[in-house]
Amino acid sequence: MRIASRYARKHQQQLNTTGHLFERRYHAVLVDADAYLLTLLRYIHLNPVRAGLVADTAAYPWSSHHEYLGRRRVPWVCTKFALAMLASDPSTATRRYSAWMSDSGTTRWGEGDLKTHAESPQVLGDDVFLERIALPPSRPARACTLDDLVAECSRRFGVSPEIIVSKSRARTLSAARAWLSRHAVSRGIATTSSVARHLDRSEAAIRGLMMRHPVAPDDQ
Repeated sequence: MRIASRYARKHQQQLNTTGHLFERRYHAVLVDADAYLLTLLRYIHLNPVRAGLVADTAAYPWSSHHEYLGRRRVPWVCTKFALAMLASDPSTATRRYSAWMSDSGTTRWGEGDLKTHAESPQVLGDDVFLERIALPPSRPARACTLDDLVAECSRRFGVSPEIIVSKSRARTLSAARAWLSRHAVSRGIATTSSVARHLDRSEAAIRGLMMRHPVAPDDQ
């Protein structure tokens, strides 16, 4: 999620805009590699075909499918782990990967082997897998709220939460409110309009704050 946030902030600075850069937030799933990794890999590589962008996976340039076939080399794309699950010999593994992709089917997320754990939707695995990694079957993550972010902002800027959301127009609060607004949007906690309502300001005023107070090097 931090990678997506940094990427979005960089482009928002260049485009002089705010708000969501991506349609949805980054989605992470804990995968039982032994049982599901290859199925998940095939699912991801077939997404462009499933979406109707291309007729064949090889026709989509922005995919690691080309690295797995050995047709392209990118230093930061690691294919060894998954290919080793098919064969110890690299050439044999590549051939088996190609065959694995050909036997694609039409599986979508939530179907067949791609169904997440009933009580832990962030896990693609069964109870045995959860026990192996010492993760309880059900441990729902608590979502960060706007009030939580206000508290974090309070600690960061040394201003009480009550002052941050007060009607005060003190200029000393501008940087704190800009930080709060920017992080609420970039983390997917709230929209600009929601932040504006929370701070009793207009949406234009919030956007103005974020424009006047750009991202600082230590603004993580």
